[in-house]
Amino acid sequence: MSGFYSRKRKGQPRYYVEWSPREQRAFEVFAHANDLAEALFSDGELGAQALNAMTGILHVSTPQLSWFDDPWDLFYGARRPFFVLRQGRLRQDFAAMARKLSLPVEISLPEDRTSAHRNDYAGVPPLSDLAIKNLQRWYAADIEFFRLAQAYAVEQLALPPEPKQVRAFGAQRSNRSGRPTVLHQA
Repeated sequence: MSGFYSRKRKGQPRYYVEWSPREQRAFEVFAHANDLAEALFSDGELGAQALNAMTGILHVSTPQLSWFDDPWDLFYGARRPFFVLRQGRLRQDFAAMARKLSLPVEISLPEDRTSAHRNDYAGVPPLSDLAIKNLQRWYAADIEFFRLAQAYAVEQLALPPEPKQVRAFGAQRSNRSGRPTVLHQA
C-alpha cells in the first residue's frame, strides 16, 4: 500500500516526481489501494484498468525479484547475502548490521517522518479480504522470495524471527510492504 500512496502523493513531502500519464489515469480511476487491489483479475474494463494501473504505477509495477539477476540462487549460491534488513524489525536489524560492520554508534536510521519517507495512513481504508487475496496472487513470486529471505535471516544469519503480523503478506492490514532489503557481501 505504501508504494501506491507514495506515488499518489508524487513522493511528497520528501521528493517530488510528477505522475506518468498511466499513473495519472490510475489515480483518476482508483482512489485507494484497496479499490485497485479489489479490481485486479476482474472481467471487463475495470479489470483492464486495474492491470494497466498495476503495471503503470512506479513502486507497484516493479516486482522485488526484478532487482536480482538470479533471485532463486541468491540464498544458495556463492554470493550469499551479508545481511537482510526486514521491515518489521528494521531498527533492530540495522543496529545488528551496524555492529557486524563495526560502524560508529552514531550512525542510525532517520527519525523524522520526512527523512524516513514515513507517512500517516490513518485515513486510508484497510485492505479487504478480496484485495489481500488478489495481491497475494499478483505478488506470489515476491511472497515466496520474502519467505526465503525470512528463512535465510533466521537460519543463516541467526536473526530473530519477524513479528508474526508481518510474516505473510496481508496477515495484518499493514501499510508497510514487509519486503526485506538484501545486502550482498562485497
